[in-house]
This record gives sequence, structure tokens and C-alpha cells, in this order.
Amino acid sequence: MDAYIRGLRAKIGHDLIKAPGSGVVARTEDGRVMLVRRSDNGLWGVVGGWVSPGESVAETAVREAMEETGHEVEIVRLLGVYSHPDITRGTYPNGDQAEFVNTIFEARVVRQVGGFDDETLEVRFFTPDEIPAIIDEVQRADRQPILDALSSEARPFIR
Repeated sequence: MDAYIRGLRAKIGHDLIKAPGSGVVARTEDGRVMLVRRSDNGLWGVVGGWVSPGESVAETAVREAMEETGHEVEIVRLLGVYSHPDITRGTYPNGDQAEFVNTIFEARVVRQVGGFDDETLEVRFFTPDEIPAIIDEVQRADRQPILDALSSEARPFIR
């Protein structure tokens, strides 16, 4: 959690925050999807997080990929905007409530340049055929972006 969010939380406690988020569904050259096992809930998810003040959604997505996976990624296209409260509202294990307007990009994994931070337990690359078997182990907000990235549609999704 960055200083901006810590400052907000110091003022409002666990109350709901509606916030911009950004992330990537990143794929390797051979089409495997990079997912992270999150340390806060043990579920798989795409790379992403809060958009910091002074940062664009694209900059956030690239930064989060580096921090959470140790991989450099290159944005390929806008995958979609995901804002429906049924999938973007949640409560963190510490009681903090948040609802996001997530801008998700499709990205290409360029290379590994380091390790991952404490928000990540594991980084793994799944083939598209492996995704259906683990989809119930993916956090709710990330299921649709993953499925959208694997679809044959090239248009941005608004959900």
C-alpha cells in the first residue's frame, strides 16, 4: 500500500473507497498467461493495483507488473474497463473496503529483471488450456479480464 492510500486510510479507517485501478493480463510469446498468487488471500490474479497520484493508468500497469512479478512488460492494447460493483467491490483481509474502476491492458512479457514483492507468493505462467481448471482459484475481479484476453474479440470490453 502506497503512502497516498495509507494517508486516506488514516483518515477514514476501513470505510469504502471508490478508486482507479490498473493492471495487465500479460502473455508470453508462446501465449502463456502470467498470473500471481496473492499473499493477502492466496488466490490467483492478474497483476495490478491502485493508480497513484501523478501516474497514468498505463504507467501503473507497467509498474505493478515489475513490482509484483519482477517482469518487464510492454502494453499491447487496452483490454477493457471493469467497473461493475459486483466484481470490483471487496473487503481486504484487514477490513479495508474498496471498489475499483479497473483499466486492464493486454501486455507482452518482455523479460524477467528481478524478484517479486511481498504482495506475491508465486508467479506462474498458464497455458490457455489450463485456465478453465483454475478459474475458481482466481479472485473474482480478475476472472472476466482473463477470459476476455483469451477470447478472439479484439475490441475493448466495458464491464
